[in-house]
Amino acid sequence: MPKDKRKIVALQTARGGSKSIPKKNLLEVNGHPLFAHSVMAATGCQYIKSVWCSTDDDTIKSYSKEYDFNVIDRPPELSGDNDSHLEVIRHGILEIEKQIGKQDIVVLLLGNVSGIDAQSLSDAIDQLGDYDSCVSVSKFNMFNPYRAMQIRDEQLETFLPQQEIITNTQANDKNSAGDIYYCNGNFWVMKRDTVFHHNNKLPFQWLGKRIKPFVQDVFLELDAPWQKDYVIASSTNHKGQECIWEQGTRKAHKHAGMKKLYGKDHWDRFLETHDYYFVEFCNCIKPYMKTLGNFNKPEIDKYKKYVAWHGYQEDYNTWFQSCMKSGQILQSFDYTFFGHRKDDMFKRKEFGQACILIEEIYTNGSYNYPCFRWQGPDHLAVHPGNHLNFVKTYLGMPIKGFMSFPKKERSKWIDEIHALCEMQIIKKIKNDQQIKKILGTNQIAAWIQDYHNQLVPSFYPSIPRPTWSGYDQNGHTDWPWNDVTTYHELFEKTRASRIIDSILDGDPITKWAKVKTNYATPTIELNNFCAFLLTNKDKDNNFELI
Repeated sequence: MPKDKRKIVALQTARGGSKSIPKKNLLEVNGHPLFAHSVMAATGCQYIKSVWCSTDDDTIKSYSKEYDFNVIDRPPELSGDNDSHLEVIRHGILEIEKQIGKQDIVVLLLGNVSGIDAQSLSDAIDQLGDYDSCVSVSKFNMFNPYRAMQIRDEQLETFLPQQEIITNTQANDKNSAGDIYYCNGNFWVMKRDTVFHHNNKLPFQWLGKRIKPFVQDVFLELDAPWQKDYVIASSTNHKGQECIWEQGTRKAHKHAGMKKLYGKDHWDRFLETHDYYFVEFCNCIKPYMKTLGNFNKPEIDKYKKYVAWHGYQEDYNTWFQSCMKSGQILQSFDYTFFGHRKDDMFKRKEFGQACILIEEIYTNGSYNYPCFRWQGPDHLAVHPGNHLNFVKTYLGMPIKGFMSFPKKERSKWIDEIHALCEMQIIKKIKNDQQIKKILGTNQIAAWIQDYHNQLVPSFYPSIPRPTWSGYDQNGHTDWPWNDVTTYHELFEKTRASRIIDSILDGDPITKWAKVKTNYATPTIELNNFCAFLLTNKDKDNNFELI
């Protein structure tokens, strides 16, 4: 993770002119001009200190206060269709440094993309490491270069010479050349000095020679007329992509024991009666983070459900003691957690979920901010799930999220939390636009619910991730249950299982892997090593198997 002292800025290049789609950067997408989507993602990124836009367009400049970015006046000689993008970038960096000094990292953004989010930017900065740059890419196997064509003399011809294709059978199948990746235009994270080096790799000369890929789903920059309607439709008309309070209304449903309140009127009323904050907790929050599942309250009714679901044969007292032991293991936040997987009941109830989530967050980064509920001195409840924060803490990631207090009781609540686990207030929330800015996406289901005589907001960002982050029709986390039920069986057969077993007797991590990252503690280092093994890779930015 980058040091806090690193100087990191975002530079967007968004000129006014465009031949393919006139004024494309100002095209309205989901209630915002297109260029503003990447700006909002950058301002919501925890590492980026300031956002700058290099433009020649007065309309784009006029949005600087609304979207909180600084303007760089792009000269006419750098604003034409054929002018060098490299020189535009270099000019922008030098203009930034005239005002705030030399930077360490520059995040390059385009003005014609809408599929960008704040957490992806943070994750890419985390992954930069010793590389010259980290670049967002998407897989396009259908564009195998051996299959590329051109129109010559009104007929279709192969782009590569026929003889080269004849001698290379990779032309026959789109997958036979291996996975093919293209820069998708979302972002480029670059070390500042790399941009000014000569003899960098083509075609993107600002990226240096050692380039780290950041693989995403497909988000293409808007450049061709046929893309216009598609971008607008996919961003505004797709089911589940309305503003947060409209989506909450659409997802309204009955929930036993809770009265749910929906709609913009309730949002406005909530912000009038509550102080609402985006906060971060220090590490001493660990004792107050309890996992979900049967382990919190192993009551008789949960025991009966477990018997019915799994055909459990032991008596209630045996089941109760196992729950208590499993709960203690889950709250230990170290690799002994994996040792308990050999308990069959534990595997059935929690192990599969936790492993899937550990693997995904280790691979993709921490990308969700829960809504906290303070339930007294021994329990900090969180939605969309305490599993999320368990994994963040397990991997040594910061615990951030939203928290509210009734205005008349705010000081009492804040004092109570500070006395036990400390809380840093990052930002006071004044409207739902600020929430969307922090989350880095407009695709959010949200509502306000009555909970123990207090109004509590809940959010469900729809962020494109492979497994746990899907949501059901009610906005609740839609776990991949089929994968969970079989995960422990698959895990037992992997190399990861055997190596994890071998490290449980001590801390011989250097015997098994080269450690590339300086972790805060040996426990966090070992936890991340176990997470790395779950991916079943031989190496990544943090470890390399020996």
